[in-house]
Parts: sequence; C-alpha cells; structure tokens
Amino acid sequence: MIEVRNLVFKYNSDIVLNDVSFTLEKNETTVVIGRSGVGKSTLLRCILGLVRPQSGSIMVEGTDVTRISEEELNLIRRDFGMLFQSAALFNSMTVGENVAFPIRQHRNYDEKTIQTTVRQKLELVGLEGCESMMPSELSGGMKKRAGLARALALDPKCLFFDEPIAGLDPIIANGIDELILSLKKVSGMTMMIVTHELLHGFKVADKVIMIHEGSVIAVGTPAEIIQSKDENVHHFLRGIPDTKTIIR
Repeated sequence: MIEVRNLVFKYNSDIVLNDVSFTLEKNETTVVIGRSGVGKSTLLRCILGLVRPQSGSIMVEGTDVTRISEEELNLIRRDFGMLFQSAALFNSMTVGENVAFPIRQHRNYDEKTIQTTVRQKLELVGLEGCESMMPSELSGGMKKRAGLARALALDPKCLFFDEPIAGLDPIIANGIDELILSLKKVSGMTMMIVTHELLHGFKVADKVIMIHEGSVIAVGTPAEIIQSKDENVHHFLRGIPDTKTIIR
C-alpha cells in the first residue's frame, strides 16, 4: 500500500527522521512506537503530505507523494482517513455534521444518502443516535469515536491514528482497542497507528516499527519486538531511561 524509502526530514538543522524505510502492507495494521519526540508524529505528517521531507520517497500505490502537486496529493488523500490525537472535531458543528463534512466536500451525494452514510458510520463506532449532539457534550472516548466515524466517512483504503488512546482511562482505552480490532476484522483496511502505549500497540498490531532518535531500530511482530536484543528496544519496553535522559 505504502512504501517509505530513505526518508530524511529536518527542522532547520535538526534531523528528526534519518534514512527511515519501511512498508505498510495492504490489510495490515502497523504500529509505530518510540519515546516522545523521536519523530513518530512527524513521520505520520510526512506520509499525509502535511510536511515535505528533504529527501527520500513515499510511494502510495506506486505514486511518490513527495513529488506531486497539492492538487494531485488531495486526490490521493481521499483514500486516507485520519483520527487525530485530540479528535479535532469542529466545535460549531453537531456530531452528524462533523461526519458529513468530508462527504459534502468530496462526494456528489444527495442529502438522503449523506444522512444514511452518517448514521451508518456512527453506528459502526457505537454512537448511533448521537447525530444531534455537540462535541462539547461528548466524553473523551465519545469524541475519539466521533472522530473515527468522520475518518471512515469516505471509506478510505488506509486509516491513520495519532495516539488514539491518549488521555483516556483504561476502560475507555480498551473500548477503543476493541473498536480498532473490530474495524480490522470487518473492513480489512490498511492501518497505521502511532503510539507510545505498549499494551495498546501490541494488542492491535500485525507489525511493529520502533523509532529511536529518528531512525528505525526494530521491525517485527509484537512477539519479535519483545524478544529483540537491541538495548534501546529493551529499555523502552521496560521503561528504563537512557543515559541521555535528565530526570527533574
């Protein structure tokens, strides 16, 4: 589905991603783990075309999205769904209007079809009957589910998550995990999840990629990552600070 080759991204002179390469296989859930600030979210932004890398390529079904126009990129983005860490709902719109927004932007559907689609997506994430609620009326878990319904509105080929359970209590977080597993089973979509929550990541992943200081240091199944002999992987999995970490 997506192949990242030798990706380099810098903020001014600071190297954030250094020669990063990996693939997102069709119908596979890939989880990217690593400490905060190692480049996980930047990697996601590069794939979505929100920022441009200094070198390397990102091939989406054969097209290098780092070398196409914004107009061409927008066509490819229609096959992407994105659940942001904060859900990023439009506060002035109802839940139903939030889910309908991408449909109105990118599909020439009549109103009846739009409303039917909205109801279907909300039912899929367990929010049936919540169309008229405002984001301010939702709990944190409900906001995540509403954001996910919006991400699914265009039936994307590839679904991206940025810290999907951040800020949620364990019970609500487990519900999001089960929802992701259910979507995986029902839709067979390609998914990429950025997280530092190990239990969550290992529960939903087919493949795990670990990034350390901007570079990929381990790729494998959850079981293979757990058995890794790499010292940095070992420290991360066990919550051991490295020698560069300053504890205040």
